[in-house]
Amino acid sequence: MGIGTMARKEKATIYVTNTYLTESSVMPQLEGLEEVHFEVELVQFTQVRDMLGDGRLIKRRVVDGSGEFPMDCPLHDSLLRVHYKGMLLDEPKSVFYDTQIDNDGEPLEFCSGEGLVPEGFEMCVRLMLPGEKSIVTCPPDFAYDKFPRPANVPEGAHVRWEIELLGFEVPKDWTGLTFKEIMEEADKIKNTGNRLFKEGKFELAKAKYEKVCPLVLEVAVQ
Repeated sequence: MGIGTMARKEKATIYVTNTYLTESSVMPQLEGLEEVHFEVELVQFTQVRDMLGDGRLIKRRVVDGSGEFPMDCPLHDSLLRVHYKGMLLDEPKSVFYDTQIDNDGEPLEFCSGEGLVPEGFEMCVRLMLPGEKSIVTCPPDFAYDKFPRPANVPEGAHVRWEIELLGFEVPKDWTGLTFKEIMEEADKIKNTGNRLFKEGKFELAKAKYEKVCPLVLEVAVQ
C-alpha cells in the first residue's frame, strides 16, 4: 500500500504497525512485532492496466510518454501515428506485422473512432501519452475475430502488440469556418457514420451521428 503511493526513484521510510503486517516472503516472522520500518527505493515500475476488468485485455507501459495522464492522451477522436509490432501471444517469435519492416519504416496513421484498427488496439492507444511504449495482450474478440484478419493470424488467436505512440492531432476547431466548410466537414463525419453502420459497428456509427447533428443544427440556427 505504501509503495503504491511512491513515484519512480523516490526513497521513503514506510512505517507499518502490526495491524497491517501480513505474511509474505519479505516478512516470514510476524509474532511479537509492534511496528516495522521499511526503507524503500522505488527503482522502476511497469504500469499495468486491466482494460476490461476481467484480465483479458492488458496494457503494460514499458516506456513513459510526455505529458500528464490522462489530460494529454488522445481520449477524443484524433489522427494517430504509431509504430507497432504484432505477434501471436502463444508464439512470441511469430511476428505477423511490423511497421518498421512491413511499412517501409513509416508509422501507421489512422483516425480513431472510425473502426480502422481492432477495438482492443484503439482502446489502449487512447490511454497512451506521446512517446509512450506499451505492450498489449488482447483476446480474439477485441483483436482480429471482429476485424479483417491478417493471413497469418488464425481465427481465435490471442495477440500481443508492442505499440509506440509517436504523436496525435486533435480534430480542427470549426470556429471561424464558413457555412460551406462546416457542411463539408459534417458530410465527411456523416459518411464515416454510414460506413460504420453498414459494417455493423453500430456504437461507433452512433457516436459519429451524435457528434455531427448538434453542430449542424447550431449552424443552421445561426
